[in-house]
Amino acid sequence: MTNKEKYKQAFSVLHTSDISEGEVKYMAKLKKQQKMKLAAAAIAACGIVGGRCVQERLTQQMSAESSELSSFGCTVTRQVPLSI
Repeated sequence: MTNKEKYKQAFSVLHTSDISEGEVKYMAKLKKQQKMKLAAAAIAACGIVGGRCVQERLTQQMSAESSELSSFGCTVTRQVPLSI
């Protein structure tokens, strides 16, 4: 008997159970869900940080414009919402 035949004989009787296949599918689904949650959290964090940077930049620009106009004797009464 060759090694190939011995291998076939030894492993032909082994089969996976239905429970283990279901568990594997469940674990794969859980892993995918965890990756999706992580991606969503990363995107949300980028949006929050990006929004705060834009808000800060706009505030700086408005402050600069206001100080330029006040140096010419003009008054500025512009209100901009600070929340995103």
